[in-house]
Amino acid sequence: MDGFFHINQAILITGNLPFETILTSLTLKLLYIFFGQYYILYRLFNLFLFLISYFFIFTLVKNSFRTPFLRLMFACFIVLSIPMNFNILGYDSLSIFSISICIWFLLKYNIEKTFNFIVFAFFVAISGLIRLPNLVILLWICLFFLDYRKVRMQNWKTLFYLYCKIGVFSILFYLGFLIIHYSSIHNITHSFASNRHHNVIKLLLRYFSDLSQISYYLLGFIFLYFFSKIKKPRFLFFIALFVFFKFLYKSHINYHIEHWQYSFVFSAFIFSLIIIDAVGTKSIRSKHLFYLFSISIVCIGADTGLLKMAFPNPLILLLFVEIFNSNNRRYLYGCLIVLLPLSIIESFTTTYGDAGYPQLRKVFNQKSLYPIRTNEKNYHFVNAVIDVSNKLENEGYKVFYYGQGAMLYDFLRPNPRSIYTYHQPLDQLDEMNSILQQNKNNKIAIILFKFSTSKLTNVEQLLLNNGFKVYDSSYIFIYVNDSIVKK
Repeated sequence: MDGFFHINQAILITGNLPFETILTSLTLKLLYIFFGQYYILYRLFNLFLFLISYFFIFTLVKNSFRTPFLRLMFACFIVLSIPMNFNILGYDSLSIFSISICIWFLLKYNIEKTFNFIVFAFFVAISGLIRLPNLVILLWICLFFLDYRKVRMQNWKTLFYLYCKIGVFSILFYLGFLIIHYSSIHNITHSFASNRHHNVIKLLLRYFSDLSQISYYLLGFIFLYFFSKIKKPRFLFFIALFVFFKFLYKSHINYHIEHWQYSFVFSAFIFSLIIIDAVGTKSIRSKHLFYLFSISIVCIGADTGLLKMAFPNPLILLLFVEIFNSNNRRYLYGCLIVLLPLSIIESFTTTYGDAGYPQLRKVFNQKSLYPIRTNEKNYHFVNAVIDVSNKLENEGYKVFYYGQGAMLYDFLRPNPRSIYTYHQPLDQLDEMNSILQQNKNNKIAIILFKFSTSKLTNVEQLLLNNGFKVYDSSYIFIYVNDSIVKK
């Protein structure tokens, strides 16, 4: 549903777009001109962004993959990323694309030259316009300078001066774009004030909770690392591999929630590589912090916590190559032996927001979704919602969708009327009150996505108190402010 939310938010908002993701919204608006409601094209474009991002980084490390076997290792890394979602086109994939270009430009060109640092500052501003928290890339650049350019830039004054110039030009580019788009500072501040912002305490608690789960799996990787250092007898290492795989598979079965556990496992694997490299060098260098920023930059400010740390990120290739060229290949091979089967199991047992690949036997018959496949239950559910929506509109109702999953139907409808928040909780009344106030003289129907019939929610009680009558089916509840015959 994330992809539908991002597209709806970009194409349906009238007036000022949210400045925190302004370039993402403008990009999706432009794509909508070319792609329209053919959602498969958005998925293909999203995949294209990832492939281009990998290509940019691969050009930097291609000399490390000269032999066929090393290229096979690179292919294994790609397979490990498959369970992560390649289908969501939004600020995450655009962020990874822009950040990949930034690191490629840093490693490819000498940014001490005036033209190069101005171009680079422009790329940094673009990343911030795609998603505001991406501006922390300025700190990330500092870590890059401290390690990768230490030979060429021994003069700290020169380093500080160049860093300040990049920061100033990046911010000027960023603010200049906002002023051009919004026309005035007043419109910028109004856009900021009109958007909801995350609760910092809740974010920190979410990060801490996710980090505790990642640490849980990290202990398993450390266990495997110590066994990889035991040369004889060899069978001990293979026993450790079997025990570790069984441990991860059991966690997958017992605690699996839409890739979350696999995401934490993969993040723990990346953390283990960073720790092992730090132990090997006997110091925590700036490059280790650089790698941490590389994999966590899309998590900053995200209400999904550290889930996106394992999002397909080509920057991990830099770390992958460095570890591979060290004396820890045995550990790396062992991890691949364990993780590859797990990633394949993950890919075939479930996909984000749907069922496993073997169950995706139905092709949506809606033109906007063709030729995307889904399971039989979702197929009939979507058709049922579309059919009842058409029936209600034929009877003169103005149809609204509300609840988790409403974004899909806002995208499918010829005249979508989206609610611009991702989470549409049934226990909060602000948005529903707004709908009722704006349509108090209209004949409206609320299609409510509620997957439990145990009790009335606050939103339902509000509708009943305002004279709505209920119509329910096996999957959805429909509330109307005029009589409707139950089918």
